[in-house]
Amino acid sequence: MRRLSLLESIAGSYSAEILLALCRSPLATELLEPCTAVCLAHRHRLSLLGLTHLLEYLARSTDLLRKEGDHYQLRATPASLAAIRYQLEKFRGAYGPAVSACLDSLRDEKLGRDRVDREALASAFVAMGDSVNGEALQAIQEAGIGFLLDLGCGPASLLRELALRNHRFIGIGIDENAAMCRAARRRLRELRVEKRVTIIHGDATAGALSRISFGRKTRVEALHGGSFLNAFFARGEAGVIAVLKDLAGLFPGRSAWFVDYYGGRSSAVNMLQDVAQVVSGQGVPAATRTAWSRIYRAAGCLVVSLKDYRSGPTEWFLHHVVLRK
Repeated sequence: MRRLSLLESIAGSYSAEILLALCRSPLATELLEPCTAVCLAHRHRLSLLGLTHLLEYLARSTDLLRKEGDHYQLRATPASLAAIRYQLEKFRGAYGPAVSACLDSLRDEKLGRDRVDREALASAFVAMGDSVNGEALQAIQEAGIGFLLDLGCGPASLLRELALRNHRFIGIGIDENAAMCRAARRRLRELRVEKRVTIIHGDATAGALSRISFGRKTRVEALHGGSFLNAFFARGEAGVIAVLKDLAGLFPGRSAWFVDYYGGRSSAVNMLQDVAQVVSGQGVPAATRTAWSRIYRAAGCLVVSLKDYRSGPTEWFLHHVVLRK
């Protein structure tokens, strides 16, 4: 990751603000095709002079907007625009307020958590549509899981896909973000699988999971947690070990698949996520497979497989363990 000068750092923050505003408006979609500032300003009742300055700034300061003659166009397709919206809503929209108050977050982790814009975080995941982690989906399908508990389910993309592929599949998703839960329920209704997939608003700790009836707990065959365990590193590995032990007490003998990223790596995306973790009171997750293996074993888990992946610059993993008391 290239080091930025002071003015480059400030310029980057301005670019992110302008891009986020564009992506939250119809202008981003319109800019997938060449457009003039005159046309956009007239259509959206904006100052022509001001809009021209902003578009010129983006064209000169980023590689996302190109200018040919008097026309501007985003260097994006509809699919890549969704990925751009995801990154902007997540890192600037959701975690930006916590970054602005970063020193307060270091004094009290709860202050950092409260600063996260949950609506923006939900918008980030909704922007990705029905995108599902293919490796986790394949592993769970190959294991023949018919009743899955998804911890930190987000918009429930994994549960939706499993329900669409298997008409007998039952799922429970739990997420602490109320906006994410609303988005999940809305999409489940649209796909007509809401009777087989239940969404619970809660933080997926033992207290919230106790709201699941005893009968349903006994039917849960396996668990999945995508970007779930990384939320418990504020006090180091001990918090994650405690969560795993709680899960083992509630669901002994069940398989669990955890998808997450490695902290402390040098890629730009991993470093951004580390900052987001710190300012939001979650802490930076373990950096190596050896460290994660130590965590699982300290929690009494049986480690089945630890697989590493790379998607572009992002380093992440899929871990399969069995929960044991």
